[in-house]
Amino acid sequence: MADTFYSINLGKGLSPAAVTVGASSAPTADFEFRIKNGVAGRGKPQVINAIEAIVAKIVTSNAPA
Repeated sequence: MADTFYSINLGKGLSPAAVTVGASSAPTADFEFRIKNGVAGRGKPQVINAIEAIVAKIVTSNAPA
């Protein structure tokens, strides 16, 4: 099953235009989000919910970010 990678290099800014989308990991990415393609029940709403859950964990966690 293929994956889609959303990657961002912070040196290029934080706009949606700075996000790259590809089929493999980007070696220059500061942050990356991988989505498994073709999994039943995993569409855009589930992706957005997952991202929001990750953001909430980062905001409330004591782990270094």
